[in-house]
Amino acid sequence: NPESALDILEALKSCPEIPSLSISLAKMQLTASCLNALLIQDDWAWFFGDTSEYVSVFVECSENIYNMAHPNQLEDSRLTACSSLVAMLPSFNIRKLRGKMTPILQYGVINCLNAAILLLQDEDVDVRNAATLFASQLKRSSLLPQNCDISSSLGLEAVILFALDELTEVIEMFVPISSILNAPSTISSNATSSSGKKHQLFKRGDGINVYEEPVFMLYTYDHVIRMYCEKVGQLDLIVDYKSVLAKADEVISSYEEHKEQALYKPSYFDLTEYEKLTRLSVLLKLLPQENLCKQPPSEEIQQQLIIVHQKISAFMHDY
Repeated sequence: NPESALDILEALKSCPEIPSLSISLAKMQLTASCLNALLIQDDWAWFFGDTSEYVSVFVECSENIYNMAHPNQLEDSRLTACSSLVAMLPSFNIRKLRGKMTPILQYGVINCLNAAILLLQDEDVDVRNAATLFASQLKRSSLLPQNCDISSSLGLEAVILFALDELTEVIEMFVPISSILNAPSTISSNATSSSGKKHQLFKRGDGINVYEEPVFMLYTYDHVIRMYCEKVGQLDLIVDYKSVLAKADEVISSYEEHKEQALYKPSYFDLTEYEKLTRLSVLLKLLPQENLCKQPPSEEIQQQLIIVHQKISAFMHDY
């Protein structure tokens, strides 16, 4: 009922802030349900015009869901993030997002899907199952099995394909895209950067997700993006090929300069550095993909990408 939803949102706006996690979680889930009630209406655009206060409410709610989905939050918080995503499912499935929603609203949806990506990798099986329920009920790409429940792995693919198809205007903010495109900014070209660090098999500290497999996730992102570009359509990503190649050349030069000192073979395996190299390797291999970039690479750039990718791959093998 949209009238009831409006009344509840108005009441929530006037509620005093109480330092209670359980109340904050309940407000988040209730807000998600109310926003969904507005978005599924035929005149939904009236509620979410450029000057509407409900746009900021939607974005704030999506940011809260994303924040609560992180592994450093309590299990109850992550489960409530899953429940809030499920509450918004009808609007995601009914509404045509591409070309219909404003970029700021699409940003809110991207926050929700980024939260789903995190929750599908959660170390707690109950949280993963709740996130998989969301993914299995999300409007499904024709590239995936239809009319059946899906696993967490296929659920991850379902979320990625949904975003690639519906949210092209803000797709650079989507974690599977940004984690690959931003590879050059995450890696150091200094070969000695890891030589003085203490290397451990496992990370330690609060909020560490021991279930997460970041390298496997990067290869999954690569696989789904390729599948979409080959069988569905254009992504129109904007990439500076020269800066990517320049960073790759820096990494290669640094390795070749220091490899005789065995600085890249610490006593324990440094997975973080390996993950960064994997990001760069995946990016180099992905960029020549047809339908990926708004401005496809020239034949000369393609050849350079292939050459530096081969060198980075050899570097990773030695690592």
